[in-house]
Amino acid sequence: MIDTFIEIPISKVESIENIRMNIKERDVSELMQNIKQNGLLQPIGVWKTKAGEYIIAFGNRRLMACEKLGWTKITAKILGALTAEELLIINASENLHRKDVTVAELGRIIFLLHEKGLSLGEITVRLGVTRKKVDVSVELFHNIAPEHRKDVVFMKAGTKLKMGKIPATSYNHLFSVRQECGMSKPEFNKLIGVVKKENLSYSQIKVIGILLMEGATLHDALKALDKYNMRRINLAINKNVEAALIKKHNIEGQGQISALFRMILSGEIRGTPALVYNKSL
Repeated sequence: MIDTFIEIPISKVESIENIRMNIKERDVSELMQNIKQNGLLQPIGVWKTKAGEYIIAFGNRRLMACEKLGWTKITAKILGALTAEELLIINASENLHRKDVTVAELGRIIFLLHEKGLSLGEITVRLGVTRKKVDVSVELFHNIAPEHRKDVVFMKAGTKLKMGKIPATSYNHLFSVRQECGMSKPEFNKLIGVVKKENLSYSQIKVIGILLMEGATLHDALKALDKYNMRRINLAINKNVEAALIKKHNIEGQGQISALFRMILSGEIRGTPALVYNKSL
């Protein structure tokens, strides 16, 4: 089938949804300069409605740049009849190739597709991403405060974090800490600001979380950060002794269980020699 390309009036192009919530002015300005010098090298993609209007499927930045240049018409590839779900998938697939797509942007599209009846498994296959990425995106889309959405990103192994950005796993942990500690919004925003400014690692964020859950103030936790390293210790724990401790200290949730073991390690809780496996016991 031969693709159909035609000139269409920009005024007749509408947008339903776009994965990119934060199209940067700088990006549009650079694209405007490129189009001004070289012309529109890649057409936008649209779906023509029965009413003679056009719904854009991909090329939102190009459309915006051409409109700002004063163009009244733009070259477009006319797509076949598409459902709203297919439009979202085409739009998301194109934008996922861009390295600066945020978690909230991806989560928003996944949420919309899920509401339209697609299962998370189907969305995983159609977008060509991992199930873990889909689950994290949806969760964080609901949890990320609007003022933080542009800064939370997925990190690929071996890549360096950009200054001012927060990895999705780190934000997820920070959000859990906020809930666990009952942290106020101003305090949480202050913590997010420090994480971005200092480019804190996940281990450092874990240390801050532990200190906060142990009762330290945010000020004291940040001040003491350089004194501690994050370590994971794998131990074989006696189930019966652990269950008795949980019942005795009225422990609920994984966070409190971790706090219990830290108290044992620090000596605050004594008299549990049978807790950890030892061949002499």
